[in-house]
Amino acid sequence: MQEIEKAIGYEFKDKGLLEQALTPSFVDRDRNNQRLEFLGDSVLGLAVSEFLYRYLPLAHEGVLTRIKSFLVSRKVLALIGREIGLDKVLPFRDGMNRDKLIADTTEAIIGAVYREAGLARTRDLILSLWEGVIKGISVYDLIDPKEQLQLYAQNVGAVFPEYVVLAQTGPSHKPVFKIGVYVNGRLLGIGEGRNKKSAERRAARMALKSNFGID
Repeated sequence: MQEIEKAIGYEFKDKGLLEQALTPSFVDRDRNNQRLEFLGDSVLGLAVSEFLYRYLPLAHEGVLTRIKSFLVSRKVLALIGREIGLDKVLPFRDGMNRDKLIADTTEAIIGAVYREAGLARTRDLILSLWEGVIKGISVYDLIDPKEQLQLYAQNVGAVFPEYVVLAQTGPSHKPVFKIGVYVNGRLLGIGEGRNKKSAERRAARMALKSNFGID
């Protein structure tokens, strides 16, 4: 338990609380980490939501939701859990989903810290543990090219991008659309596709690459 405390940067006054957080339900039916996991899930969601709200002030709800879903996903929780050494201390059984157990226990530890230290301290702990994940990804990798272009346009004080059909070729049952994207009346990118949506995405991607250096 001392190694876990050192890894998360928090020393429990109540060691029994950490012990409970590290106890899966198949080990102890009565005193296990399920309730702490439930609590930790909610605290984690709030901390990440608040961070994204401040970090991406121009992003709309759909973008924020997509990024949050990634940051609180089982994949990321399991990654964090392994970084703090849970894979070395948990009682794994043959055939079980290790990522799930590690992720659930990570949430339980967050819940345990919240129980003892409150929201502000737990928020700081979460952001500290998640710092590497946040720095290691580009949030724009999780956003549709059209949404990326809209964010960049807003950042430079421009109007919303406008998509215009420049041409339509091919038979009526299998058309090909050529669409241009304009920002402040200037053509920034052109894309082609079997439907308008795919053509608009290609136009936005071209605009991002040509004007903002984003592949």
